[in-house]
Amino acid sequence: MAITEQEMSHEQMKLHESKGFVCKVCGAPVLVVWGGSYNIEGYLLKCCKSIEHTGVARYFKLGVMDTPDGLNIGNMSRIRRRNLEKRIGEEKATALAKYSGAGYLTKEEATEIITTVWPDASKIEVLKASIVCAQYGLNPLMKHLYLIPFDKKKKNEKTGQWETVSTTYAMVLGIKASRIIARRRGEYAYLDDTPRIMTTEEQMKIFGEVDVADICAITRLQDRKGNTAIGTGRWPNSQTVQGADKGNNKLNMAMIRSERQALERLFPDSFPTEVKDVVDERFQEIGGGKQVDTNTGEIIETARPSLDPKNPPDIVEGELVEPAKTPETAPAATTATTPTPEAVKDESVVTPEQLKDIAALLKEANVTEAELGKFCNKEQKWAIKKFADLKAWQYEEVKSYLNKAAGK
Repeated sequence: MAITEQEMSHEQMKLHESKGFVCKVCGAPVLVVWGGSYNIEGYLLKCCKSIEHTGVARYFKLGVMDTPDGLNIGNMSRIRRRNLEKRIGEEKATALAKYSGAGYLTKEEATEIITTVWPDASKIEVLKASIVCAQYGLNPLMKHLYLIPFDKKKKNEKTGQWETVSTTYAMVLGIKASRIIARRRGEYAYLDDTPRIMTTEEQMKIFGEVDVADICAITRLQDRKGNTAIGTGRWPNSQTVQGADKGNNKLNMAMIRSERQALERLFPDSFPTEVKDVVDERFQEIGGGKQVDTNTGEIIETARPSLDPKNPPDIVEGELVEPAKTPETAPAATTATTPTPEAVKDESVVTPEQLKDIAALLKEANVTEAELGKFCNKEQKWAIKKFADLKAWQYEEVKSYLNKAAGK
């Protein structure tokens, strides 16, 4: 059935129409129409072929700057040259100008680019990156692939200064490169207005729990044959993002991870296995600075964290709350006064039904997972990683908190 104003505002409908959204069922264009002819009060967003078709999709299209010079129009080569000079400097841009719009590179050409842009990278990393570029038709100058340097530092006990011990490089792809690789395998569309943040219901259905430590996103894709794939991505609440001053944020990073996973599932065996993570090239500079924890001297793992959705970091709402440690020394002697006995707490783990109750109460009380995580770990000091870690007695406390928030 067509989308009504109860599901989407008139302004959003017009935006979907102007951006070229199509029918999820048949791929025909969608139009904004008045619902009077269908005995519906208000505007509709409908398939131009049938009002009975449900859902919209947005097909990925390559931009003018995403294709080789030979396929471009106008003065794209000069525009690329100016952009390249801004990214890597005039001297390097002059040396690599002949490759600035090349859609396919040989291993030798890719090696020349990589060693010029990242001269300190090890030979093995350069070799791996150049092979990936040659095999998958990627060009680092078009922000397809990056080598991100990580410094590991150690504090000098004599001077008190942090000194670099070693530097390693992580190879990552830009999300646009992932889209281009997938598009070469066939057309695909984004469904259900994804990528977007996951709902509580979606987290329960896919993860079996609600993640309070991370921002979670979801992407749904479909190809022309009707095959679909779902991808999820996470970004820890505790970690900052590169390019925040330019508009990047944690949700965006979670969304591009979910998109990459969905692309890999829709087009299996299409992506380089050597590259485990993805970045948003809009906020990642070519030959960017090194990633170091200046307080501890340890490598910051923001560019290559685990993508395993079952192993989120032990951090909630931006702060790690350490569980109480068992004292090593013997406890102080007790007085002769008999202490008042405390009620025995039920230490059994929450059940799946209780987790569903929490998800329903969150929605009813209009409380976010992050707010509930703050209540659990900052106010109550429980040090939980996820709601599934709650004990039965903690569940009762959470239930009471949410009922109060709901005005019960």
